[in-house]
Amino acid sequence: MYLSAMRVGAFVTMPIRAVDLNTLAVKQWPSMGVHTKFSKKATTYLLNIPDLIQIVKDWDREVRTFLPDSAYWFAPFSPETGTFDPSVSIVGNQRKARVNKDLKDWLDRVELPYHSAHKFRHGLAV
Repeated sequence: MYLSAMRVGAFVTMPIRAVDLNTLAVKQWPSMGVHTKFSKKATTYLLNIPDLIQIVKDWDREVRTFLPDSAYWFAPFSPETGTFDPSVSIVGNQRKARVNKDLKDWLDRVELPYHSAHKFRHGLAV
């Protein structure tokens, strides 16, 4: 979200096929199932910050290894197996809240102050 300034609703509904790391493009296209504000279509580009891009590339490689292009890039995990759950094809009502909870957990783990997903979106502008 920081590298693309995308809204959390778009982030959680973005399919793997919407991400092209060769060009650093992210297709925020409602026709691909991405939920954007006012259903607006946009192609955005990730900030080219090498250390962060490498993390994104590592994640992208991981999800593409285990999931089809139609699966969510912010891939859901199965509580039973602790692995990606390819059966999830619909975003639940709590998916946006899940991002903020995970973000809080991750930031706590590395002892950084919490900032919401929306704050990360604004980080790009700053």
